[in-house]
Formats: sequence, C-alpha cells, structure tokens
Amino acid sequence: MMVNVSEVVDDARFNAFHLRVAIVCGALIFFDGFDLNAISYAAPEFIKLFGITRPMIAPVFSAGLLGLAVGALSFGFVADRIGAKRTFLFCGAMFGIFSIRPHYPVH
Repeated sequence: MMVNVSEVVDDARFNAFHLRVAIVCGALIFFDGFDLNAISYAAPEFIKLFGITRPMIAPVFSAGLLGLAVGALSFGFVADRIGAKRTFLFCGAMFGIFSIRPHYPVH
C-alpha cells in the first residue's frame, strides 16, 4: 500500500503536539540568533580589554557563521542516518550545553 505523504500532511489537523514542536523550534532559533548577535555587543569591550584592533576581531564573527554552515551540512547527513528527531534533540542539547559559560568578571 502506498501512502501519499503530501496528502497526509495537507489533511493533518494542527494539534498540541504541533504547537509544542513549533515552540521548541522557535526557542532554538531565537537563542541561536541571540548567541550570534551577542558578540556584536561584546566586541567593543573585547577590543578595549585586550587592546586589539577591529580587524583582529573579525574572525570571531566569521567563526559563528562558518560553524552554522558546517553544522547544517554535516548534521543533514546525520539526520538521514539516525533520524531527524534524534539529530534535532542532540543538536539542541549540545547548543544548550555549549552556551553555558562561566561568568568571568571584567577588571
């Protein structure tokens, strides 16, 4: 028996499960964007604190975007192998763990 996936998706009703998935995805996107944009507010302080020039901090901005590109390419293949749900949960957990940073006071 063949299943028409497009038809199943089109006829599906929006329920609590779909709302939870949308909220979790939205939260991950929000915090990922926040993480990427936070460096733009911190960069002037880093420049003053470490006595570096503005061009020297440019690789920090590029590293975040390069990480996104590499992650999107590599974890797409991982999702094909082990499943999108497992990959999504793994990436969300790793993002959360690596976003926790100790607070170092600025002197």
